[in-house]
Amino acid sequence: MNEKLRGLYVPLETINQMLQEENARLREALEYCLPQVERMFSDIPEGLCPTFYHTLSYDGDLQESEKLKRFRQALKGSEE
Repeated sequence: MNEKLRGLYVPLETINQMLQEENARLREALEYCLPQVERMFSDIPEGLCPTFYHTLSYDGDLQESEKLKRFRQALKGSEE
């Protein structure tokens, strides 16, 4: 192996372990935050001030709600 590259070499096991640890931290953060945000977007009344959720439109609010549903599904899917 080229001497210049030798210092850059990281075993795949180490990289895999680092990615698993990062994934666990991100999952923990998402599991903590998601319920708080889901309550906010659980029932979006039409006619609500469009700046309430910072999307500036009812359609934008609905899009955010759909994103949250996808996040929840991703969490459920990764548990399997």
